[in-house]
Amino acid sequence: MTEIDQNAPVVEQANGHTVPHQRDPVDDPPNPPAAPVLEDAVSPTTGEQDQDERSAPVAVDQPHRDQAPLPWTVPGQRRPLVPAWVLDAAQRRAALVWAAKWTGHGAAFHALRVPKYAVRACWYTPRGAARAAARWFRWVFDWDAHSLRLDLIQKREASAYHTAARHRDDRVKNRALGSVAAVGAVLLGAFIASRFYAPTPDLLLAAAGGALVWNGRPVDKPFLIDRTILPTQIARLTSDVVARALGSLGIGELRRAVDKRELAFTAPIVRDGPGWRAEIDLPHGIAAVDIMEKRRELSSGLRRPLGCVWPAPVEENHSGHLVLWVGDRSLSQTPAVPYPLLERGSASVFDPLPFGTDQRGRPQSVCLMFASAAVGAQPRMGKTFAVRLLALGAALDPTCELHIYDGKGMGDYVMFEIVAHTFLSGSRTDTLVTLLADLEAVKAEVERRADLLTELTRAGKCREGKVTPELARDRSLRLHPIVYILDECHLAFETGSGEAGKLGKEITALAEYLVRVGPAAGVTLVASTQRPDAVSLPSGIRANVQLRFCLRVADQGTNDMVLGTSAYKNGVRATEFAKNDKGIGYLAGEGTEPVIVRTHLVDADQSARILARARAARENAGTITGMAAGIAPTRKPDPAELLADVLAAVGSEEQIWSEAICARLAEASPGRYAGWDATTLAKALKPFGVITAQVWWTPPTGKATNRNGVRREQITDALEAIRNTSA
Repeated sequence: MTEIDQNAPVVEQANGHTVPHQRDPVDDPPNPPAAPVLEDAVSPTTGEQDQDERSAPVAVDQPHRDQAPLPWTVPGQRRPLVPAWVLDAAQRRAALVWAAKWTGHGAAFHALRVPKYAVRACWYTPRGAARAAARWFRWVFDWDAHSLRLDLIQKREASAYHTAARHRDDRVKNRALGSVAAVGAVLLGAFIASRFYAPTPDLLLAAAGGALVWNGRPVDKPFLIDRTILPTQIARLTSDVVARALGSLGIGELRRAVDKRELAFTAPIVRDGPGWRAEIDLPHGIAAVDIMEKRRELSSGLRRPLGCVWPAPVEENHSGHLVLWVGDRSLSQTPAVPYPLLERGSASVFDPLPFGTDQRGRPQSVCLMFASAAVGAQPRMGKTFAVRLLALGAALDPTCELHIYDGKGMGDYVMFEIVAHTFLSGSRTDTLVTLLADLEAVKAEVERRADLLTELTRAGKCREGKVTPELARDRSLRLHPIVYILDECHLAFETGSGEAGKLGKEITALAEYLVRVGPAAGVTLVASTQRPDAVSLPSGIRANVQLRFCLRVADQGTNDMVLGTSAYKNGVRATEFAKNDKGIGYLAGEGTEPVIVRTHLVDADQSARILARARAARENAGTITGMAAGIAPTRKPDPAELLADVLAAVGSEEQIWSEAICARLAEASPGRYAGWDATTLAKALKPFGVITAQVWWTPPTGKATNRNGVRREQITDALEAIRNTSA
């Protein structure tokens, strides 16, 4: 029994229970020491009582005797000392521009109306003088009480009438004398003031004239000058308005909280950009997503257009914390912010590229490095303009190699020919064959970079096995960024059945490979389509892209195809955009939560000006390659043609190094074999059974040694086998 009693506290502590006979030495004063009790003296009754106390149920919510948290130990959010727009350089510039435009417009407006104001003043002045004289006459002669005296006469109350008449006479005499005294005092004061300050009479006449004009103006018209800006009908957002709107959504708990005035506003409602911002803690059990699902009803409750009402969750707090932003104007009616790089400046794909602004006017950017992107929308909603913005940012980076495929072939990207390494337009078979060859070349480049990055990582020159800006600037490594644009990619992925269908499957497989593996090697693929279904945007691409931009789409399935599974359920719904919300969509992948972005508007002429500047920057940097340099696009080589070229490069040699073959190939056909090395040659020859191995060869200038190479016999045998198969 004694052994069990000694181990019981340990077992209870291990199971999360408190030990009844232990006390906190800090909170409870120590008890006086009890008399020692021998083990043999412990009675069975006492042991059973202790065991019953230990086995009794323990309350879950124990009374806490700890002190309340001290103020400096609890994190809190302090309100800024100055408004947020004062600290934002962009908003400060916008405020200065607005002030300059408002002042200039007002000055020009009133300057043109000076003759009108002069005529109006000439008309108001005599009318004001007449009104002033009439008021003075009624006041001096107590005309307001005339009806009262007539009433006394009609009632034949002689005594009361005589009393009122005496009061009226005294009042008239005093007011007349007071008027004469006031006029005399003003004239005397004006005379004395004019002796010390000559313009005093002119100032008094101007003041008197202004008073007469004010007195003579129509009651429903402004004073002399017209309004330069008509007053807006935008009402201030208040807590009562928000509470009434939330209570009208048909959510029971929310309605009860509004009726009991228990809705918690965690911060004051303030101006935030061109609108109002409110933060609310919703009642327990109601998530911000529930409010987002009823955005249309919330718009009705606030009596504001749907494009002005934007509820959003703040997941870093909790799911019931709602941020409600109500704009002054619909996002579609707000002028688009000009592209920051329209007239000057360069870019780097390692840094965020300007993309647009959110509904509050805050700039939003996209970083293409180490990521792939998917863009989807209905036709005529601004998808091509959005993708072209990304391509413009990449073009303004002189180190970036740009590949563009315009599946629609309507000239939307024709201005990129002066900077693009590869530019393909349309969906004809020959174009798709060239696209396939170009994708295979980029895949081979990714594999080359993978081997090179492995070596650089072993040598300690590469961090995390990724391309860095320092490595990209080293021209000898050829690790520059590559951006591959596939606009209207469904025209390349869906090519029918038979041989044509096989071509589309091969292009799809290569695109999926670049999405999965390319970002780590500095290769970014951007795929856009107006039909984001399982074939047009395969799962291998949808599941691996990091950046997603979805403009207006038709249904929930299409919404989730672009923005990810359960996006619609979580309240991210591009289906709610209206037909006139062109260029407005959800951008996901750049932050913790998707944001609504209105892209910068850059038309074809502006794009051409930007690309002319990009071409000049590339010429200065010496980075114009491919079609922009006049070199024909890469095409898939015929096996017999490849082996024939290799055989011609081998010449009369029985065996030769691979690097010597690559040098001779590049010299004979630079547009096709430029950049080939021993690894590229080995991979190209391997499908034909030609395996490179150590061979002994003596270069024209140098020392004979063993290196990887091929024997002439291998090439002739492989070429003969291909010709026999074709025959």
